[in-house]
Amino acid sequence: MTTANRDRWTLAIAGFSIPACVFALRTWVAMMTALYAAFWLQLDSASSAAVTVGILAQQTYRVLATVIGVIASFVISGLATQNRELFTIGFAAWLGLCVYVAGRLDGGRAYAAVLSGYTVALVAVTQIDSPQNVFLTGVNRGAAIVVGVAALALVSDIFGTPSLHSGLSAKLAATHQRVRAFALAILDGESAEPIRSANLLREITALRPDIEALGVESSDGLARRAAARSAVVALVSEVSAVGALASLPTTTLSSLRRELGEALAVGLEEQSRVLQRWLQHAHVDCPNPIGALFVRYALELLVESRKAKDAIEALRAGRHPSHRINAPIYRSRRAAVRNGLRAFLVVLISAALLSLGGWPSASLGVARRDDLRQALDIFGCAAAVRRGRKTWARLSARAGGHLIGDAYSALAACDPRVLRQVAADLASAATAFGDDDRAVARSASLDLTWVAFLIDSTPFGLDSHGSTS
Repeated sequence: MTTANRDRWTLAIAGFSIPACVFALRTWVAMMTALYAAFWLQLDSASSAAVTVGILAQQTYRVLATVIGVIASFVISGLATQNRELFTIGFAAWLGLCVYVAGRLDGGRAYAAVLSGYTVALVAVTQIDSPQNVFLTGVNRGAAIVVGVAALALVSDIFGTPSLHSGLSAKLAATHQRVRAFALAILDGESAEPIRSANLLREITALRPDIEALGVESSDGLARRAAARSAVVALVSEVSAVGALASLPTTTLSSLRRELGEALAVGLEEQSRVLQRWLQHAHVDCPNPIGALFVRYALELLVESRKAKDAIEALRAGRHPSHRINAPIYRSRRAAVRNGLRAFLVVLISAALLSLGGWPSASLGVARRDDLRQALDIFGCAAAVRRGRKTWARLSARAGGHLIGDAYSALAACDPRVLRQVAADLASAATAFGDDDRAVARSASLDLTWVAFLIDSTPFGLDSHGSTS
């Protein structure tokens, strides 16, 4: 076993790394702390405090979004008091607006926009029949969110949670190494697979939410965010340059190709700078168009690799990068409008259909009532059967086996006509019994008649295959 494998084995518990186990323990302690505080404060939505810890990405976004959603709940409820139609339109419009804003943003900001929308559903829609409780519900939810955030912050301070920028810088450095490895493979003559470039770009762009979150992490968060943006832009430019080199013939400037690969593999600063100066002159003097293109993208690869390295170092040091670059994200306004309009229409159509169907009063007053009635009918039949079985066992020796057998068969078939006939036969046979046995037989006959009546009166019917005799 190699040293690396031994270290990996030592730093793992049940297959999970030590940092992963510490993260899980920290999250569990924070959730339990939040629940205890919420119950101690007697908040109605105490579970929201624990949920906040479980799904919290950035404290500022979740608190701010909850506050906006609660305020929107107050406004919509106040403007649409005692008017469900206007309330529904207002809620649908607000949700559509939040979906539109989320479509124009990304990461934690998009999550905050969506949270602002469904907070109104949790606060105002659930209290549509009692608008006077909207304020109390909103305050309770906001308090639970704050308790969850406070518990997470407290536990994170106790456990010494690593800063966001340290993990982000490690991810950027690892991605930079993979981009270099991709470039070396292309310079060695390997074919460029589009999926490899796509995976690298996806890995780079997936870091954007963490980059945007750096701005509120600490006092130097803005400088770190600028450095991370510069690093991401440089990495994307590197991948683009590698793709351009891969499209050129592998025989183009083989000596320069080999020298460029050595400079990237070794990573010596002086060697890279010398090669960069040479490429700057060769870019102008190269007469061959194919060779000139190779020189151009080779120079771009070196320059962007150096920018990425400097930006990652600036991120770790908490200073502004030497080249500050904005990294705008493209979002289709048309798609955002379409999604917002879709959410608006879905809420309105769903509300209209549920209203026409009598929901929720129909589900609580009529569907539920039918279920209860059927359950009571089955209960009554079962009680009558249990009562009759005792008397049939006592009468089996005197009334004749055929009558008792007919009773069980009629009961198993749930046939009310046969049940009444057996009851009449049993009553006729009881005239030959003594007083005590005649009373028992009479009771058994009445039980059979009662079961037949229950089967006839229930509108649901009884399933003979699902019942037991």
